[in-house]
Amino acid sequence: MVIYMDNFNFILLIIPIIVLCIFADKFDKKAFLYLAIIFLSLIVGLRGINVGIDTKPYYNALINNFPIKWQFEEIGFRYISSFLMGIFENATIVILIYSFITNTLLLLRFWDFRKKCSFPIMITLYLLIYLFYPMNIMRQFLAISIIIYSTKLLEKKKYILFLLIIILSSLIHKTALLSLAFILIYCWNTLTKNKKILLLIPTVLASSVSLIYIIRLENDHIINYFSANNSVNNINITFIYRVFAFIISYMLYKSNKKIVFNCKEKTEKKEIKNDIEFDNDFKNISFIYFIGLLFSSSGMFFSYMTRIGLYYLCYEILYWGFLIKNSKNKSFNFALIMIYALYVFLLELINNGNGIFPYYMVLER
Repeated sequence: MVIYMDNFNFILLIIPIIVLCIFADKFDKKAFLYLAIIFLSLIVGLRGINVGIDTKPYYNALINNFPIKWQFEEIGFRYISSFLMGIFENATIVILIYSFITNTLLLLRFWDFRKKCSFPIMITLYLLIYLFYPMNIMRQFLAISIIIYSTKLLEKKKYILFLLIIILSSLIHKTALLSLAFILIYCWNTLTKNKKILLLIPTVLASSVSLIYIIRLENDHIINYFSANNSVNNINITFIYRVFAFIISYMLYKSNKKIVFNCKEKTEKKEIKNDIEFDNDFKNISFIYFIGLLFSSSGMFFSYMTRIGLYYLCYEILYWGFLIKNSKNKSFNFALIMIYALYVFLLELINNGNGIFPYYMVLER
């Protein structure tokens, strides 16, 4: 059975997810969260074979046991996929499993931050800005979800285990190696000056070697990324706005001042929590988001390059969730990010959303 949804009716699919996450946060009940994860995973995992530019190649690769040598060449992804196909003999089920893994890991990690970040806001931003990514770049977003979920290990100072997870994730998508900088960022504030220097050198070297390794292995893809056909050659106004919003919101938070649009408006007496733990969290989140913005800046000139920084750019969700929950300018920050998020989402709806629309679900294959 096939269920078709036109572009704007697609909104009806994501509203229940937001409502369930609001209930989960309000009543502190994970049952609502798990329902949201199931519903979201079904939307992503049961997409039709022609929903998304990359979905059909994934189906063909799964059904025909990866006949193209250079396509989806990471050995870990191939072995796992072949194993699952051997059990279920159904490409739709395999893609659905990947969808459940991806969305479960991401939403559970967002849930970990609910005391420090607005959980409903985080989910809303994920749905508006990032929902269409796992419908296309499924492998990379699977690796991203593993890395982001595993950052909880860094909070427990289990750096070697996190490094092992990076290596294993690179067997799903090589770009996972670029997430080595997470180790340096998370332990930076806990180190003395001398230890920072000692850790900085091997981290920079390891990151450089990883980048060279990826460039060598992905030479053909990178040449394609930087080819004339993929060159954009214009300034992306949405990226400029994204950077502007980040700078303004960050400066306002650090200044600890409230914007007053109406001179008659009473200033709030409420104290904003700003202890050492919260301050360190904000430093980590904002710096990781900043790295993501640096990566994505190349996307103004070469299409698809934004994807490389998604491991860091996804922290945009935590950044705005933190500010909207903790800053003195909650309404202003909410307006800043929602202008961008709604614009991006509506633009995807109006256009084909990188092949996502017309969207339809396949309940049997």
